Formats: sequence, structure tokens, C-alpha cells
Amino acid sequence: MYRIFSFAILLFIGYPFNSIYGQDTLPQSGLMVERVVEVGQLVRDVFIKEGSCSQVSNIKLIGRSAGVGAFRTAPGTIAVGIDSGLVISTGEVEDIVGPNQINNTTGIGAVNLGDPDLNLIAENQIFDATGIEFDFLPTSTQVTFSYVFASEEYCEFVDDDFNDVFGFFISGPGINGPFEDQGINLARIPNSDERLSISSVNHKKNSQFFIPNLLNTDLQSCGLPLNSVVLRDVEFDGLTVKLQTSIEVVPCETYHIRIIIGDVGDNILDSGVFLEANSFDLGSLVEVNAEVINSEDNLLYEDCLEGNFVFERINQANRMSPLLVNYQINGTARNGEDFLSIDQQIIIQGGEDFARLPIKAIQDSFEEEIETIEIVTEVPSCDCIERDTAVLRIADQKSNLEVSFDEELACIDQVFNLEPQLLNAIPPLVYQWNTGDTSSALQATLRAPTSFSLTVSDACGAEASAEVMVGIQDPPIATLDGTTDWCSGQTDQFLSVAMEGNGPWSLSYAINNTQTIALADIQNNPFALPVNAVGDYELIAFSDKNCRGEVQGTGLVNNAGFELNPMVIFPSCQTASDGSIRLEMLGGVAPYLVQWDSSLVREPLIENVGLGNYRALVVDSRGCMESSIIKIESNQVRESCNFSRRDIYTPNAFSPNGDNVNDVYTVYPRKYTFEAISFQMLDRWGNVLYESPEFNTLDGAIGWNGADAPIGVYLCKILVRLTDGRIQVMYQDVKLVR
Repeated sequence: MYRIFSFAILLFIGYPFNSIYGQDTLPQSGLMVERVVEVGQLVRDVFIKEGSCSQVSNIKLIGRSAGVGAFRTAPGTIAVGIDSGLVISTGEVEDIVGPNQINNTTGIGAVNLGDPDLNLIAENQIFDATGIEFDFLPTSTQVTFSYVFASEEYCEFVDDDFNDVFGFFISGPGINGPFEDQGINLARIPNSDERLSISSVNHKKNSQFFIPNLLNTDLQSCGLPLNSVVLRDVEFDGLTVKLQTSIEVVPCETYHIRIIIGDVGDNILDSGVFLEANSFDLGSLVEVNAEVINSEDNLLYEDCLEGNFVFERINQANRMSPLLVNYQINGTARNGEDFLSIDQQIIIQGGEDFARLPIKAIQDSFEEEIETIEIVTEVPSCDCIERDTAVLRIADQKSNLEVSFDEELACIDQVFNLEPQLLNAIPPLVYQWNTGDTSSALQATLRAPTSFSLTVSDACGAEASAEVMVGIQDPPIATLDGTTDWCSGQTDQFLSVAMEGNGPWSLSYAINNTQTIALADIQNNPFALPVNAVGDYELIAFSDKNCRGEVQGTGLVNNAGFELNPMVIFPSCQTASDGSIRLEMLGGVAPYLVQWDSSLVREPLIENVGLGNYRALVVDSRGCMESSIIKIESNQVRESCNFSRRDIYTPNAFSPNGDNVNDVYTVYPRKYTFEAISFQMLDRWGNVLYESPEFNTLDGAIGWNGADAPIGVYLCKILVRLTDGRIQVMYQDVKLVR
């Protein structure tokens, strides 16, 4: 069975922490990725939970540095369900940047054959094993971290030979498993002992943990409904929901963890594991956090908003006993002068998980900079315990609340939102519009320019008002126009959309009346609409900053790609490797670059082929890509390499009488399942009367003419040399008549 699909190799680098990551950055989509430069700093600064014990050591990279890096997502981006963290990929980490445009992205690099732990759980050969490993010292009885697994193998290779594997292999005191150093694998389906993999979590099995990110080509091949929503901003075709794994450990003992992923069966079609930033929690006895209701930055005000320090019991083993927590009071604010006096210890009562320490700032007559209250916990335990900290901030009470509006326009009879701009507002806020509405944003429809006014009151009693005149504009129009050529592998082809009105704009469009894609926050006009499929492009909806608009025009994308036509010569039998596969390129522009799996063969012909799956990636001179998977299966090939009676035609009589009909005796193979054949003619006493030369054609050999031999029965001894070098012997009685 053959399958043909396309590959894309995408490039993207972009992450701001240049002390950890490389310097070259290229901003692109809402998901930003950068390769690791120093793996130790990446693990400590990104993966390990802040406030956890810092005794992490022996940090090592497994495999290629191109497959390990850091990622983060822009606010509002729908990508992997994790805002930031560490990513490990079997390809190159830049290739994971979305949105998903090609259904089979791959990064082809150096081949890494195998891993001692992955080899135990893979069903085929391991390639591109990549990961990290390190020692750590836990400070409580449990270690946890959060992750998402994703792959380009979804959905078309579920339950196939290419079931990429990954594992979280942990070893240390109290752990006794089958992996290296008696380790166990923590990558499991929640509430199950089943290993988490492509074939165990997908659209058919354990689908509650699976998120498809599939283009319509894959949806059709897997029998799934076509996609009508915006794809996630990640290139992988499918991913899990965010999962958490945990393990019971012995505090203050040394453990080792290996987080590693590998391709199975070949070194293409990437898979990856996203590890949530600061989620590797080595444990602690107590955490302290600061909170101020309705404040995102923990800012309280003198004689207005109050705050709390919340002490949380982390080690649940002794939950029923009271826990005395001592703490230091640091910061620039003075205890008893800038805030009501507090002690330097608090008790979390038995059976309780939390204790709150209320903080009330004292109003004074001085104008001051923002002051801080820092709490630092002191909990005696093993030496590796780190102190936890939290900070509250105190500001002078503000009374200069300001309300303003941007210039506003609306279209006749269209609903519009009117939202104010606020400065120095202390939540919670009270809104009062001149229409009687009390919502934070006003919705209304107009038929003429109209004036609106708003009064806002904040939590500290400040009040401010503003007025705005909302004008009328014409509905905007978007026009799609143009024709271009595109092929799989290209990411630089576009159609032009000219837009009227006031940006930013939003639009949605359909490809071939099926696949619908929505785009928002468009800043450039005209807009370069990205091309990622062949067919007719049509705008469906359009709006500017203020109004719904109208759409017109169409775009056409022609196929500039090529097709692959695999021509297979099957092996002579199931144990033989004498077959071949030749690729015929239908279209495209020569010369072509060909790669067969991990083979060094760079030609369209691969020889010495037996049973198995063979992948070929072909790129033409323009960068267009196509790939073919050719399967040679047992039901397509002869089972045994042995020669049987039905594989050879041996006449049982001949008549050497000079009439040019059946005058010479020979044997005729029916199939190419042999290396060479010869035969001998023996009389009744075993004397050799004739011996043919070896031959390897289906036309037979120059045979015995029976000269001077009397009429009678003779014995033909046939010797077949098989493809594996063995000799097989057959006999046939032959009658000579004249």
C-alpha cells in the first residue's frame, strides 16, 4: 500500500532571554521558540519551580542541541495549552512554530540510533533520540511536573509502525523498575498503567486527552469531519491536553530523571514534549503567597485596599498536626508604622491547608514611593530546603482617577461597543452611563452621530467622568484578487486583499468552499493572505475596528507541485532482499533531491529491498516537496525462497528425429526465484550422458539433442542454486521417442 504526503521545514527563532538562549531572533507567530545554548541554565531557570530546592546537578543534554529549547506564547494565543517552558523535539525546535500549514513537517538531521530506555518501549528502531537528564534532591514526599505531548504522526499513523515514543524515566531510592538503574516510566495515561503514546491517546482512543490540530487532508484520510475552526498556533498535527505526572519519593535523597523522546521506524515526522515552566516541583513544606483582591500586581493602598499573606501546607503527610511557621519581615515598609503590626510566626491549624495573615496599610500624610513588605519563611528540615518568599506593595491612596475615550465611529444599525480608557483606577469599579447602563462597556446601535457620557467610581472613593461623540462611517469593503502558483513546501506565496475602513481588521476566508480560516488583528493594508493549499479562495466575512463590512472578489491558486509514481520490483520471496523501488517524478522542475529514510542513497532508485516500509522525500529545484511511503508486505511476495515443482516446467518426453519439433530436451523456470539452474541427463545405470551449463533466464538452456541415444526412459537431474546460495535438487523421468 502506498501513501503520499508532503513535508515542510519551517524556520523560526524568537525568545527574549538572551542570557540563556541564542541571539538571533525572528518574530513570527504567537508561539515563539529558541534553541538551547546552555542546557544547565535552561533547566534551572525555566523548568525547575521557583522556590524549589536548588540542588539540581549533573544536567546533561541527550542527543542534538537543535532538538531542545525554550518556548513561550503571546497573550491570547491558542497553541499548546502551556504559556511557556522547555520543549524537546525529535526534529528542530524552530519547526514547531505554527499555525499548522503542512500536515507532515519534519526536520532531518543527524541520526541518533537508539536509547537504552526508549529501546525497551519502542516497537521498532529508534532514531533522533533527544532529551535532558539530571540529578535532583526532593524536599518533600512527592515530585510533580506538567507537560503536553504532540506529534506530526497524528492522525494518519495511529496504530502504525511509526509510533514515536517518549518517556520520563526516574530512578532512585524506593524505585524498582525495568529501565536503566531500575527506573520507571512516568509518561502514563492518567489513572492508568498504560504508556502514553500516539497509539494510546488519539482521536479513537482516550480521546478526552487528545486535541486534534489537523488540516483537511489528514481529516479526510482518517475519516474525520472537516475543520471549520482556526487551527492552533503550533505546527504539530495533534497534541494532548496539559497533563501532570507525579512520583512518591524520599525527601533529601538523590534521584535521577531522563526526559527523552525519539522517532520510531525512521527519522522523519517530528514529535515533541512541552514541559511547563516552573512546573518541576521538588517540594517544600510551606509556600507563602501574597494576595490583594481585585489587584493583579499585589498592590494595596493606604487606608483603602487590604491584602493577605497566605501560608499553604505543601507536605500533606502530617496534615492533621498543627504546623508552626516562623518568618522574617523584610522590605522597605516598617512594621507597625506603614502597616498594622504583625508577629513573626503563624500556625496552620491541624486539618487545615491554609493560614492567612491580614495586612492593612496605615494612611499617613507623607508622599512616598511604593513600599514593599517581604515575608521569608523559615521552616527547619533537611539542609536542601529553600526559603519561600512573597511580596506585598503599598502605595499612597490615589484620588486622581481619569476616564477618557478614543475617537469612536460606528455604522448605521450595527451594534458597537463603547469602552472607556481608565487611569489610576483602583478596583472594584462602578460604572454609570447616561443611558442608565452600568456595564464596563456599552453596547448600542445608531442612526446618527450621538453623544455618550460615563461616570466611574473606584474602591477608594475617587470619581471621574468623560463624554464622547460617536460618529457615523460607511461599512468597509474587502477585495480579494490575484492568481498565484503554489506547491507543498512553499511558505512564501500570497494573495492580495485590499481593505477599506479603520484598522485593525479581521476577516475569514474559505478554500474550495470547505476549509474556513479566520484571521484577526490585521495591521497591514493591503494584506498578504498566506497560501497553503491549491484551489479557489473566497472571503466569507470582514470587519474593521468599528463595523462589519462587505467582501468581494476571488483568488485562484494553481498547483505548481509534482507527483511521485513508485515503481516496485518485489523481492523474490519473503526472506530475500533482491527487490527494488524506482521513483518516477510526474511534473516539477529537475534536478530533484531524493532521500530514502536514513539511507545514504540520493537517487530515485533504491535496490536490495526486502519486506518493509520505505519512505522517500523528494525536493525539486524550486523547493517543492513530496514524499511517498511504499509498503512491501508479506501478502505481496512469495512465502518461500525454495524452488518447488510448480516453479519449473520439466517436459516428460522429447523426439529428436530432425523434424525441428521437440528435437532438444531442456527445462524452463517459470519465475525469477533462483540464482542459476543446470541439469544432467543420466541413463538407467547412472551414467552422465549430458550436462548443461548454468543459466539464469526463463527461456531455458541449450539442451540435450539425444544424439546416438536409443529409445527409452532417462533420468533428468536438475540442480537449482537459490538466491541464498543453497543448492536444491529435483528429478524428472524423460522418455525419448523417435
